[in-house]
Amino acid sequence: MKFVKYILPVVILTSCSPEIINMDTAKQQVKNYYESGAYSKEVEQIVDDTIDKLSDTNLSGKSAVVFDVDDTVLSGYEYTKSLGFGFTYPTWKEWMMNEKLKAIPEVKRLYDWLIEKHIHVIFLTGRRDGECSATYDNLVKEGYVAFDTLICRSQYESNVKAADYKPAQRKALTENGYNIVACIGDQWSDISGEFTGIKVKLPNYLYLVH
Repeated sequence: MKFVKYILPVVILTSCSPEIINMDTAKQQVKNYYESGAYSKEVEQIVDDTIDKLSDTNLSGKSAVVFDVDDTVLSGYEYTKSLGFGFTYPTWKEWMMNEKLKAIPEVKRLYDWLIEKHIHVIFLTGRRDGECSATYDNLVKEGYVAFDTLICRSQYESNVKAADYKPAQRKALTENGYNIVACIGDQWSDISGEFTGIKVKLPNYLYLVH
């Protein structure tokens, strides 16, 4: 009888995935970043650079800067931390409607500089129409008292991605005569597309919006 020798291959399983950080470790790293002063220092440097760039920009009577709201001018960090770095829309809406968010001091300094230079300020947010009045009041309460307009999503735009909704709004502002010299947000979708001027991206390690 003829015997056939079978050689079984040795399979070594290796992972091609990047190293995954434990959830608790990741949350602690984020907490340390925001509460150690590292976040404030990074935003302060971005604001300084933005002021330098705008100081070298040819400005006119219709020059405008467009700001996002959440985690751009108003901080949602304490809300996110209160949920163990989570999110639910009902709890988030409760914070919004009760005007609990605080101004980000470094960005408020940029806002104050713009107002002093008579540059128009526009707030463009993904918040919904029904949240617009509370958003307006929260902005004013935190010292953002002078601005041209606050733009919130209409019911017809509720399912439009931020990366499509915000450029369309900036286009409309441009068609109405504004010269947008800078666009400032914490998400890449805040500053994607046209009609932005200088694109200013603030750090956000809490969530992503597409």
